[in-house]
Amino acid sequence: MSEWDELTQRLGRQEKCFAELFSIDKDGMIIGPEERNTLKSFQERNNRILQKIRDKEFAVAVVGLEKSGKSTLGNALIGSIILPEYTERCTYTTTEIRAGHDNEAEITFYTNEEFSRNFRDMLSSVGYDGDADFRTLTLPTFQRYLSALEDDPDKQALLDRIRGKTDEDICEILRGSETIASLLGRDTKIIHWDNAQENPEFSIYITGITGYNPDGSVIRSPHPYAVKNVVIRSKSLGRMSSIILYDVPGFDSTTELHKKQTELMLKEADAIILVTNAGDRPNINSPQLDMLRKVRDQDGIKLRDKTFIFGNKIDRAGNAEIARANMAALRNEAEKRYQIASGDRVISGSAKAYLERLGLHSQDELRRGKVNVLAILEEWGINDGVEELDGKLQEYYSNDRFTVLRKRAENIIAETSEFLRDLLSRYTPEVLNTIDMGGRFLLELKGKAALFSREAGDISNRYSHEISETIPFSSRLTERIEDIYPLSGSFTELIDGVKRGVLADIDGVVQLTTINSEIRRKVHMQFMRNIVSEAASVIEDKQNEIRSELVKTFLAVMGMKEGSTYEDELKASVNSLFDELLVKDGEKFSFTPLIERFVSGLIETLILMPFAEHERLAKVRQTLPELFSLAVYYSMNEQETLIIPDTGKFFAGILAHMKADDTALRKFFQDNADIAGAIDAFPFGKWAELFLSAGMSFDVIPDTLRRNLENVFYRAGWDKLGTEARISAIDNAISSYIGTDRSGTDQLEGLHSIASGLKARTEEELLQILDDDIRILRDLTVKAVIRATGLERAFISVIVKNINFIRSGITEPGEGSRKFDEWITRNVRKVLDSEFAAIDRDNMNSQARKSIAASIRKVLDGME
Repeated sequence: MSEWDELTQRLGRQEKCFAELFSIDKDGMIIGPEERNTLKSFQERNNRILQKIRDKEFAVAVVGLEKSGKSTLGNALIGSIILPEYTERCTYTTTEIRAGHDNEAEITFYTNEEFSRNFRDMLSSVGYDGDADFRTLTLPTFQRYLSALEDDPDKQALLDRIRGKTDEDICEILRGSETIASLLGRDTKIIHWDNAQENPEFSIYITGITGYNPDGSVIRSPHPYAVKNVVIRSKSLGRMSSIILYDVPGFDSTTELHKKQTELMLKEADAIILVTNAGDRPNINSPQLDMLRKVRDQDGIKLRDKTFIFGNKIDRAGNAEIARANMAALRNEAEKRYQIASGDRVISGSAKAYLERLGLHSQDELRRGKVNVLAILEEWGINDGVEELDGKLQEYYSNDRFTVLRKRAENIIAETSEFLRDLLSRYTPEVLNTIDMGGRFLLELKGKAALFSREAGDISNRYSHEISETIPFSSRLTERIEDIYPLSGSFTELIDGVKRGVLADIDGVVQLTTINSEIRRKVHMQFMRNIVSEAASVIEDKQNEIRSELVKTFLAVMGMKEGSTYEDELKASVNSLFDELLVKDGEKFSFTPLIERFVSGLIETLILMPFAEHERLAKVRQTLPELFSLAVYYSMNEQETLIIPDTGKFFAGILAHMKADDTALRKFFQDNADIAGAIDAFPFGKWAELFLSAGMSFDVIPDTLRRNLENVFYRAGWDKLGTEARISAIDNAISSYIGTDRSGTDQLEGLHSIASGLKARTEEELLQILDDDIRILRDLTVKAVIRATGLERAFISVIVKNINFIRSGITEPGEGSRKFDEWITRNVRKVLDSEFAAIDRDNMNSQARKSIAASIRKVLDGME
């Protein structure tokens, strides 16, 4: 019997043992859910090794830095141009090549949940707080965040780490969000071809490159971001029919997901080919070293034991002498300095030269022009190295591969045996005699789901009422509004820094304008950070308070005694249970999207856009629907009852710093009191706001309006009219004047015209106007934005929804109920530790468990 046959039989026996173990204890009396999951992972590893041997599978991972020529080497090894080759980055996800009866590519896409989770991880890696999704986060919002990082001295290390890397990937995802969203969750896509180079649909999912601009830059689609895996089957592998070649994203990829893919492939592959650019950079860098030196595969095998190094692009060395020096330097670093590969597995050459020898050229090379690197190597007397590498791989496949697979098999057999012996050690005869009464407690705890549901419903109702009555979040923002939007006196250092950075011109006009613009830009970013961070912080304590009470109530209902030694552990496990119940339909509440939606345009208009300049008027017109909705909220009274949607004073404040002023109007009526009548009853404030709404402001009553009012006073029968009739007549006269005087004139333009005469001429006036803008922003935030966001209503909606999901998850049949049952099974002894202690003292017999334990021991002996 050959060594391979013997190893296959051992793994086959182990495969049968796993099936027998699960059959013996199908009800989980000894092998509980956690132990069963561990055994299943052992079973999967065992079966994967067995399948590798039966299929003679040889998995080779080609790894290296981006643009090191990994795809080119992959094509050279299989002797065909299958993997796309471009000068630009062209590997976005792991691409798998294996033999097949037909030429086809199998494209697997991420699900919505997988991609959203990965995107949130990317945001977290760049320090972006909140629960944003790639569909809801806008590119301008994220770019504002990046700008804020640039202005924060404490964030420079983070900025240096992500600049030009993860930040660009996030920006590209946001630019292509619609395309990506349309691909997520799709069924696997199969593409057939005769010539991979002539099938543009084939490479778009791997590289995203769809063409080139006139200047030579690539035109790239966001397709690859949605791709989870690519499997290419080729009928042209020939002598490499047993190989499965993995083209892995670069070590220096900016995406955390790619780094995880690379590390996983290094652990699972039978052999690793590290591709380096020996022509330009013969040194091995930190990302490669860190992973190859520190990481072992899942069976404890050092990566260096299965690593080959190919020093690619040696033709770029300049001359033969430099090329040979680079080759020697690479071998020395790999074998002696860093000890990541033995010297006979370090080979240098040129994958492109090998392909040229076969008459093969990539589409990108044909477009740019052939380089003919083969002639360079022939002139230098240096081999392309591909056949030598292939020979080393074939030798490894025939010999060393068995050693690696045998070690893996022995590890999994040993780990399984050790795990089972440890499991059985907890089931001594004494223990088996005492645990049977636990079944009664299990049933009792499972029956308490309905009671907890009622208690949780009471908690939900109580907090909903409390939050509605006390409006804690709106009150907090209102109380803190002056700290959120401080006046200019609190950021003098910022102002001084701006002034120092602005070069003065001859007359100082440009200087003042530039200072104003730069101060407002920085204040705008600071105010956005302030309002978002303050809004996010106001809910954290309340969320924690509600969750803590739910957990406490749950454990009390289950019967945990106060002061239990397991209290902290049980609280943590209940929190995890609730998180699992919410994973599918629950929501994590965040004020950030609400606040940004309602306040970003307002802050940009009042702070970023200079007062009395056309940019502010243009911004108001651009965001008019959003601003108008805020103006309606601003027109509510204190009881939040909509009276008259008078938006004039809202826009008058933004565009002209105007408030309704009835002084001139009141003086006119006082001067004519002898004929006008009982003026004390007249609504001067209402009339002043009518003028304000029309963009009118005057210190003296205009002649036309004066004549209109005098005509009303002196008409026949005036002296016989009551107060209400007189007010109505004056209303008509004022409305007539406004309609005639403003005919064809835009209200916003009128307000802007009033403001044009109020521009700052000195630095003192500039800061005074900025402070006026800040005061108006405070007023509008409190009276419009906070009302519009409905913070308490939104919070209550999410909290009630989440509590209901927890309640229904536990009480209704399905996945949630199963998780609840599993929690009880795992924790019943901890919840009722004193009760189980009593059971243990009673020494109840458990013949079924004894029988199962004996059977498991018998299977265990057979495995060994």
